[in-house]
Amino acid sequence: MVAGAPEHAAAVDLPPMPKTIAFIDPGMRLTPYLCAAVGELPAGVHPAFFALRPKPRSILRRCGHALAPAPRLWPVARAARPQAQRPDPDIDRDALLAGLRLARDRDAVTRASADYRRLLHSLRAFLDHRAPDGLFCWNGSGLAAGLAAQLARVNGIPMAFGENGYLPGTMQLDPKGVNAASSFGPDHRRLERILGLSWSAREYATLDAVLQAYRDGKRFTPAVSRPRALGASPLAYLEQALIDWREREPGRRVNRLVPKTPPPLPKRYVLFPLQVRQDSQLTVHSPLYGNQLDEVITGLVEALADIAPELVLVVKLHPADRDKTDYDPLIRRFGQVFWLDGGDIRALLPAAQAVVTINSTVGIEAMIFNRPVVVLGRAYYGFDGLVHLVTRRDQLTDALQRALNQEPNPETNHDYLAFLYFKALTRAHPRDYSTMSMQTFCARLAEIFGLADEGSRC
Repeated sequence: MVAGAPEHAAAVDLPPMPKTIAFIDPGMRLTPYLCAAVGELPAGVHPAFFALRPKPRSILRRCGHALAPAPRLWPVARAARPQAQRPDPDIDRDALLAGLRLARDRDAVTRASADYRRLLHSLRAFLDHRAPDGLFCWNGSGLAAGLAAQLARVNGIPMAFGENGYLPGTMQLDPKGVNAASSFGPDHRRLERILGLSWSAREYATLDAVLQAYRDGKRFTPAVSRPRALGASPLAYLEQALIDWREREPGRRVNRLVPKTPPPLPKRYVLFPLQVRQDSQLTVHSPLYGNQLDEVITGLVEALADIAPELVLVVKLHPADRDKTDYDPLIRRFGQVFWLDGGDIRALLPAAQAVVTINSTVGIEAMIFNRPVVVLGRAYYGFDGLVHLVTRRDQLTDALQRALNQEPNPETNHDYLAFLYFKALTRAHPRDYSTMSMQTFCARLAEIFGLADEGSRC
């Protein structure tokens, strides 16, 4: 020790180490919102982006964010290098496959294709380099999100998952997953505890205004729309169009027997709104029927013939699937079924004797109109006592009969919707660029990742 030096050196106040939240493969609709919202993250918390598609990458580049992975300037053969073929014991392939939405992604994992190996290598490199304190994925059923979640699990990185919310102006932000996998779903919550929560008169009034606006046919309008500057370049649109063209399915004429101008509705009916065949709600969260919705229709026709032949089954096409899945063979088979091509679901709900769904948002919308709901899959709202659950196919007729004979308890529905609005869902929206929306989004992420006390907001 130098003569005259103090026995203990004075403590030095070092600035806190910066924290990082990694955003994995955000889509075109989410990326502009994230670029605007990350400015509301707590001080000392920075974003990092892993993006694969041309339009999100273009937006991120325009906003000055570093991009991973690096542009793909090498041939596919490069994926065969030793580092890209590292053994992957940290990947639970069964769990990964079970959570993937698209068949082509499941096939890539099963074959350990070059694209799969390159993506896994790129994600490993990204996470090793950025060492994030939290990792955010939208939905979680895409291949990049699924692999990132597997790597995060092994490395102890906290996760957050996002998805559209079930009520106007909301989104799901959750550490366990979205929809049925959420920490607010039936796997993690009990209905008695939910209904035991209390809400103030002011909260009920706020909720009632939201619900009444929905019943009145009003659509959610963001307080602030997306700034025009948060757009992709023309070149990115061209690149994405070429990718879409290569991946397109052969065109075919479908649903020619569904009337484009709907005839008057029957007086008494059961409503079955279709869902998108390739959506994760069906490919991941529908253990009884999968995405074979024709089998659901067949079961409903048979059930109604047994218990309520005077009721008509009304089937509504999903807007995003009307040109992809052909129901004409089923229409020819069951001439007694009433088919609808479009229109606002709110026009159909009030008169429905019951609403049957796998796990669609329409289940929540039916509760807003206090209509009985039969649920055939794993649903966010799939609580016994709130809806009529079908856990085996041979239960469908009994569940439908109970729904037709028992009016829902309006207080139960009301209290559950209050739980959704004030507790389970985040009151922010990817189309709402208001400061309140973005601050609420970032505050919820910071809460999930334990970063809320890092300092004041930027």
